[in-house]
Amino acid sequence: MYQLNVLAVCVIIYSSFLYPLLLIFFARNFGRKNQRASVDDIYLPTVSHLVAVFNGEKSINDKIENVLSTAPLIGFHELIIVTDGCTDNTANIVADHEHVKLIELPHRVGKETALIEGIKKASGEIIIFSDLGTRILPGSVSALLNNFSQKKIGVVSSVDFIPEDRYSLGAFFIRFEMMLRLYESKLSSCVGVSGSYFAARKHLCKKLTGHGCSDLDIAMIAVRSGYYAKTDYRVKGYYSLSDTFVDEFERKKRTIVHGISTVSMNRDLLIIAKHGWFSWQLFSHKILRWFTAASAVWLIIYFGTEAAMLAPSLTATAMLALGSFIRMRGKTKLSNIGFFLASITAVFSAIFAVVTGNRYRTWKPSNK
Repeated sequence: MYQLNVLAVCVIIYSSFLYPLLLIFFARNFGRKNQRASVDDIYLPTVSHLVAVFNGEKSINDKIENVLSTAPLIGFHELIIVTDGCTDNTANIVADHEHVKLIELPHRVGKETALIEGIKKASGEIIIFSDLGTRILPGSVSALLNNFSQKKIGVVSSVDFIPEDRYSLGAFFIRFEMMLRLYESKLSSCVGVSGSYFAARKHLCKKLTGHGCSDLDIAMIAVRSGYYAKTDYRVKGYYSLSDTFVDEFERKKRTIVHGISTVSMNRDLLIIAKHGWFSWQLFSHKILRWFTAASAVWLIIYFGTEAAMLAPSLTATAMLALGSFIRMRGKTKLSNIGFFLASITAVFSAIFAVVTGNRYRTWKPSNK
């Protein structure tokens, strides 16, 4: 039991502290130099902007206006909206916009498969992906596209930015995640990209199958094809955190299910003799991250049991408080404790979902 506790602590320390420190050290000493393209360099390939939507009638007009307002001033730019079996008025609203290409799927197939259908119809050399709830700032697209003037860059990711609740645990975790991706892309290739807003070369996008998580799979496709994925801090995607514990739990569970499935399909990328730094990053950032959550749960259970034996009344009070929290979890605003509990418990639920064959092809969009 002692050895197991030590192992759990070591996993948490390595994933949360040692890996980031080693990553920063290696990136600064062995990473790429001057990899950032200047905003003054004009590089405007033909572009297709792709958005998959399920029942988004309340937000689709704002999304269309936002995308069209940020289109490059020179070069061909098309906006493709794929309605994924919508049962509301989304498709009719999109059809009213003459500068938007509508792909209307009669039955719901899920976001990943809907994106594949959009890729088939895209005409641009570069495809930009963004979510319905992501707001893009003026000038962001040009900064994003400038990166592709470097021939080895296959995918460019935005940085997730939360305008509200900047000091919450959720916002801190997102900043931590973005920092890792920035240094990973400097050393080798970022392990995953921000699914809410990223761009990739079309010939790489055509290799997406829809069976994995596109924002993780596209980074792996880039590495396997001789390119790399990078995160550009100048390119920000603005969106909101989940509203409640249930929303955050389901979002993280779905993300982890997709992540496990995608890594399992690309496990050859873990061969460090072949893929070097990227293999180390993939193992440390993804696989050990899941083990970190499992380690945290194990330590909580172990020391909780020890405390129960020493102080039954204190434990009973804690269990009562936890029970009250769980009972209200679907109605109350997401708290720091709620975010933490959702993060660590979603791992076990995700593993169970993978084992039982639930791969989340379709799901209810998160409330944000």
